[in-house]
Amino acid sequence: MAREGLSVWSAFAAFCDEEMGLDASKLLSALALPIAEKVRTLEEVAARLEVDPDADDVEGYRESMGQVWHHALAKGA
Repeated sequence: MAREGLSVWSAFAAFCDEEMGLDASKLLSALALPIAEKVRTLEEVAARLEVDPDADDVEGYRESMGQVWHHALAKGA
């Protein structure tokens, strides 16, 4: 579970950086502090367990986020 969560978080962080030029941690801290706190806990658990995100999953999630983002932009959302 830690690996999967870390993979999703890593993809979101990459998406925020690449697509919006924003730091994901700062974004969540500003908009959704409870989630930002859960991410910090996830990162601590993953470090304690010596778990790394799955690179293939990260890329797949990041790509999906980018597709949804570009679709929303194209629709003017």
